[in-house]
Amino acid sequence: MAGDIFYSSVDKNLKSELNARASAGFSSRDHKQMDFMLSKITNVEVSAYKGPLLDPNELVEDTVTGGNHRFAILGGSQTRRESYRPSSTGIDGGFKGGYLTNDRPAHRIPPVITLAEINIGDHSMALLNKASFNVLISDPTADLNDFEKIWFKPGRNIEIRYEGSKDQIITYKTNKDGEVTNGLLTPPAGSRYKLLTEQYGSKAADKEYQFRKMNEITFAGIITSFTFSYLPDGTVEATIMTSGVSNIFTDVSLMLPDKKDAQSGETNTFYKYVKDQVDSHIKNIDESKFLNLEIKTDKTRNDLNILIGSLYQEKPKPLNFVGPTQPVDLQNQYKYISLGLLIKYINDKLIAKLNNVPKTESTESKPVPLTIDAKIICNEEICLGNVYPYLTSADPKKILLWKGTTQGSNVSSYPDKDIEIAPSQADIDAAEEAEEDTPPTIDYFPIELMQDVTAETPGFQSDKKTYPSRIYIGLDTVLKPLLNNDKITTVNMLLKQISSMISSNTGGLIKMALITDPAAPDMLLYYNTNYVGNEENIKEVGVNPYLIPMSAKSSLESIPNENKSVIGSIVTDAKISSKLPDNMKSLAFVLNEGSDISKSQISPFVTYMYADGTADEPNTQRGRIAKNYTKKHKEVMKELREAKALLSNDFLDNPSIGRLRDILYKYNQYPTKSIKDTNALNAPIFIFDAEITIEGIQGFRIGDVVQLPVLPSRYRTQAVFSVIRITHNVDSAGIWRTKLKLVMRAKTQ
Repeated sequence: MAGDIFYSSVDKNLKSELNARASAGFSSRDHKQMDFMLSKITNVEVSAYKGPLLDPNELVEDTVTGGNHRFAILGGSQTRRESYRPSSTGIDGGFKGGYLTNDRPAHRIPPVITLAEINIGDHSMALLNKASFNVLISDPTADLNDFEKIWFKPGRNIEIRYEGSKDQIITYKTNKDGEVTNGLLTPPAGSRYKLLTEQYGSKAADKEYQFRKMNEITFAGIITSFTFSYLPDGTVEATIMTSGVSNIFTDVSLMLPDKKDAQSGETNTFYKYVKDQVDSHIKNIDESKFLNLEIKTDKTRNDLNILIGSLYQEKPKPLNFVGPTQPVDLQNQYKYISLGLLIKYINDKLIAKLNNVPKTESTESKPVPLTIDAKIICNEEICLGNVYPYLTSADPKKILLWKGTTQGSNVSSYPDKDIEIAPSQADIDAAEEAEEDTPPTIDYFPIELMQDVTAETPGFQSDKKTYPSRIYIGLDTVLKPLLNNDKITTVNMLLKQISSMISSNTGGLIKMALITDPAAPDMLLYYNTNYVGNEENIKEVGVNPYLIPMSAKSSLESIPNENKSVIGSIVTDAKISSKLPDNMKSLAFVLNEGSDISKSQISPFVTYMYADGTADEPNTQRGRIAKNYTKKHKEVMKELREAKALLSNDFLDNPSIGRLRDILYKYNQYPTKSIKDTNALNAPIFIFDAEITIEGIQGFRIGDVVQLPVLPSRYRTQAVFSVIRITHNVDSAGIWRTKLKLVMRAKTQ
């Protein structure tokens, strides 16, 4: 699969199957198409486990017989057991005779699943992986007590599985190119999947065959809540809500298991643990060096580091200094730890609690951990970012982007080159009114932060990539106030605060979020959601996004050879909507006043998409916007350099920090000279969203890029849609439907 998590191509075998479904009954009517149209029933099976190991031998046991509990599995083949039949006798799987026998006095069947829904969401938009299912308990007297022991238990590990008939997959044997698919998606590929499965403990490879089946979907989760109510006929309807296993990793408390330090008797806190770890590494360093030093806590990695030193010097060294080494400057000393090291400490001391066997005095069952090998992954192999040459931190005492050993990097230079700042007209007017001399033009020269520190790592930006796990977080300026805040009680809350601080100090160019990897759903990543892949992958995805079959033609326009454009439809329902935010409602006026386009304060990408003409035609709206974009980029670059220079006067000055922060957000809009290059860099999200419903199938991933043929041409030539939520629903009739929620993004090519 080409592309990155948030900008990827639809699986090749899935495309073939969807195209075959579109033509079924429309242009193709052989037995495979007929089987697809007539084979609609999908079975749902839900299993409950003793612990996090989802193995058939680990199903919940009956404490009396020692075998599997009769409600350890709901649905599936269980509905063919004795008590689900009218007059069967004997005992089968814990169930007694048929529901019309004396074994079931109420003559009602055991519990059955009436509805199931699986939601796979884009975590960067706060859409989590969740699932729920409804169960009808027809005979509460016989079944509710046993059912409650198994399913009304928050924290229990469960697995939901949908399985449709093989006949639902038209290309089960061969696709249109004659390739044998066996109804499977293409094997997972890419360096990230390989790293997660081979080095970081993902069990996705163990279930790869199961995950590749287009007629089957599996969801591993943990029960989070439940409801049940009595209906007028005396039956009980229960709803069980679950979250994906990796989604609950960060709900763990920031409290440490040992409340008191065994030696000092001090109260143990996570901040104390982090500080003690940092101090222990510093103590191992020669005292003559430790005041200005980068410490690698792991020699094999460049993102598990501690940085300590004078962030900047108020008194520059004399240019003509000759003699022995100058005394160490103790001014403006700051300590930092890299984001990667912070995540390691969180894993080692907090997330690890989920992997521990809980202590209990209960003798009913053997205690088991909530999860196996739970952890957050954020490192220089998995988490990457695009290069923005003039990006710096607005407040480096809190969030520091450091150049390290990389030559030519400007991430810690304020400004990046020599500049002159002339007095503003307001300053000149004020001087004249006060009858004072006109303020002089001031020369500014680059100030390199942490210039006395001997770099041990390549820093934030190297090898034409950026590495968010190498961002330095202030120990006393960020972690201390956050971890001493009584309102921040969980790892999730802490990381949201860290994400917000990184985003606000980088103009939104780096947006960290906790996400589940689509190909390895048992892995939780702390990931830069603005990263849409390297240049090669972006080009591959952008050139040929998948065209969703949803009409008789491939576009609204008349095409000379219409037979070649007949594609049919897989869509049973579609909703497309657009809503302009309040700060963009001037768009209508902008597009109707050609000369005023340059004054627009709205997103340049939306303006560009709605304009007429091309960027190469200077007298068209789009040509003027493209020209203005280049002009605006130059203005923003000038403002950015001036804001950096003014901050270098005093790195503690809040107005200067706020000024640079605001300009960095502008830089986010105008990072390159060309609006086309900017679209290719970060594929910004537009104001359109859509929902389409198709017949149930497994294979779409969060971030898959598609096009909708029913939209006017400007949306198909300038934009694509990206999948941000996938909902799989099976109703009481056994009909499986898949709903895709889409957002519009700029087309990168």
